[in-house]
Amino acid sequence: MAKVVSGGDFTNSRRQELIDAVQRTNLEGATGHVSFDRFGDTTDKVLTVYAVQGGEFVPVETGTLEGGAPAH
Repeated sequence: MAKVVSGGDFTNSRRQELIDAVQRTNLEGATGHVSFDRFGDTTDKVLTVYAVQGGEFVPVETGTLEGGAPAH
């Protein structure tokens, strides 16, 4: 994204260029592997559900979405 929107220069006419750049993302980041599918969704399908207990967020369950993106 930084390559496409360098210096804050972004107009709607560059939207597809930004989408293409995000979809090419494939790197190791601080939280692990980062890449996106053809829908623009992250390929890391891990989700954690939290609940507030005693004023703190506490993880309740962590799971992985298997398969592709849901139908719209």
